[in-house]
Amino acid sequence: MKVKSSLERMETKKMKRKALAEIQNNTDRSARGFFEPEQEKEDPKSIKPYTKDILLHYTKEESKYMPSPDYMSSQEEIKWAMRTVLIDWIIDVHYKLNLLPETLYLSVNLIDRFLTRRVVSIGKLQLVGVAGLLISSKFEEVASPSVETFVVLTDRSFTENEILRAEKYMLHCLDYKISYPSPLNWLRQCSQDEEVEKLATVILDSTLPEEAFLVYTPSIIGSSAAYIARDILYGNSDDFNEFHRSTPHDLGDLSSCICEVKKYLEKPILHSSIFKKHSTSLTKHLSIRRGK
Repeated sequence: MKVKSSLERMETKKMKRKALAEIQNNTDRSARGFFEPEQEKEDPKSIKPYTKDILLHYTKEESKYMPSPDYMSSQEEIKWAMRTVLIDWIIDVHYKLNLLPETLYLSVNLIDRFLTRRVVSIGKLQLVGVAGLLISSKFEEVASPSVETFVVLTDRSFTENEILRAEKYMLHCLDYKISYPSPLNWLRQCSQDEEVEKLATVILDSTLPEEAFLVYTPSIIGSSAAYIARDILYGNSDDFNEFHRSTPHDLGDLSSCICEVKKYLEKPILHSSIFKKHSTSLTKHLSIRRGK
């Protein structure tokens, strides 16, 4: 009865948090207005005129918040395949809790940066993932999931005290530097189209579990996802001039990442969380691309 009561309380909290999250999702775009290309120019709250300067600043700062692309060489027990399973689980939990897109990308960044600095055992790897998602939720969300929620989602593998201690330790190891330039910033700015943005988000999400893309900066991977989405949807008929005005990189800078992502999309996507999250008609575009 006690377990049932706990689950019922968690479900009630989840419903309340979902309602608040939906409100936040509807207002978040306006709060991050400079990434919305269709926002009215006469809107006094718009900071669109400063978009290029803001993204330029992010481009200069992004390398400071990147993990080492070969950090697994310093790990003694865990392997890249284990990271893939962890990130796949993080995407699934993020989807179930109806969290903001920024929360997902920040949590993955925190996890990779932490693993760059600290050696972690197999038994503690999921705890690292939970701590990263908890921190990013508190940082990005209006109503963050409770620690009890994460205890239940891990099948009670960890106690509330263990999760809170892991959260504190991760923050200490990262010198409390949480925020980072998300690839979503460049994806949204370069998309210039709602359908392109949706497909680009599917593409970007699908690259998260793959360690091969850790070598690319957020601006490059975000811009590349937007470019590929435009190419899939519109092909040669698309006018890429607007895209080139939006990205800080020329096509030469993006070519390596674009080729890598395209090769990756030609293979079967094995991560179940991607299909659960994006089980819509958008995935058909990826199938069409493979058939070309």
